[in-house]
Amino acid sequence: ADGGYLGVSAQGVGYKSAAYKFSHEGKLEWKQLHREENMQVIVIISAVETASGFLLFGRYAINYDNSHFCMKLSKTGEMEWFSKDIGVGGYNDYGLGRVIQTEKSYVLGTNLDPLNGSLIDPWYWSISRLVEVDSLGNVQWEWHCEKSDYESGIYGLVFIEKSIIYSTTQYHPNAFNGHDFQLILRKVNKETSMTAWRKALTPVNLAHGSAWFHLLPSPDGSGFDAVGVRQDKDIGFIISGWAAHMDWEGDIVWQRYDTVYVDTGLWINENKLFNLAHLSSGSIVGAGYVRSATPYGHNEGWLIKWSANGCLAPGDCATVSTHDDLSGDTGKRLDGWDLFPNPARGHTWLSQPDGVSARNVTLHITDPSGRVVRDLEYAHSLGGQYEVPLDGLGPGLYFYQVFLDGKPRHSGRLVII
Repeated sequence: ADGGYLGVSAQGVGYKSAAYKFSHEGKLEWKQLHREENMQVIVIISAVETASGFLLFGRYAINYDNSHFCMKLSKTGEMEWFSKDIGVGGYNDYGLGRVIQTEKSYVLGTNLDPLNGSLIDPWYWSISRLVEVDSLGNVQWEWHCEKSDYESGIYGLVFIEKSIIYSTTQYHPNAFNGHDFQLILRKVNKETSMTAWRKALTPVNLAHGSAWFHLLPSPDGSGFDAVGVRQDKDIGFIISGWAAHMDWEGDIVWQRYDTVYVDTGLWINENKLFNLAHLSSGSIVGAGYVRSATPYGHNEGWLIKWSANGCLAPGDCATVSTHDDLSGDTGKRLDGWDLFPNPARGHTWLSQPDGVSARNVTLHITDPSGRVVRDLEYAHSLGGQYEVPLDGLGPGLYFYQVFLDGKPRHSGRLVII
């Protein structure tokens, strides 16, 4: 409410829960770290602000069994209470603790372990569970699906007219084959504790790992938006960021999936979106990370913005399903310029879009310290392809900038292997 920001997660590898309060300008005002006795892991997943402080929700593990908690912090970061009575969870920890605010309370999306700690079956099977708590952490209402529904716990949820819509997936022994894995939306009436509808969504050719992690009502009231991860066998199991808009009956109005790094056969490139926000303009922003195969495990934060109807750029409107391959350069702009291949060894090529009119094209390549390591000039070519020699440059990350007749036109990143 004061214009600042609250960031929540964990310190170390989940050894302590962590909450950090920043001013609007980004100055750290306070932090609060917490761990109960015997806990192997404690992680805050989500938070809401109340009139008197903050409610934090997440998961913890004792003897490697996941459970859920709620804690209350004051506006200045003092611990007021900690409750471990939110319920016992399962092994699936994707998105546990996502919380939304209803009229006067808070609904937490969690899961239950259907196997009572047994590791005989895979860990992807849970029982989806909704828990409503008041501002003191007291449970007011609870609902869970049937064990026979084979759901994998609640990932994202949204509140509409005394009902909760949540996203989940359906467990299947062949969930990795790209045929039997299903993405599920369910609407539960909070007053009757009855399911209003439950839908298995198309497309059906998804691999395990696909999910919608964050749902938000769209600003125009027509339905809700979602972001997550899509791994589709029809495009070679590429792990893409996924965005969609659904009406209030759970039917897809539009969807799109975007990638920065396209997968290799090693399945080590990832493009994942976990949170979304709406701007005052109506645009949708997705936040997550991308992981490149070169070097292995190299992670970068990822922000992507679409229009309210799913367009990434003018003329690109995702009315059905769009796959935008932004691979090769996380600094790439949607202006037609590109270095390919990227990552590269020995040499690469600079390509320009059609319709560029300039007498001279200049390419500067700098190392991370800003030192210019290549300064190349080309006479303008109607073919739009310029060879870029990389001999003498060691492996690593570089930056490049393109100039047309001395004026900067495009910039990006280059990886040399």
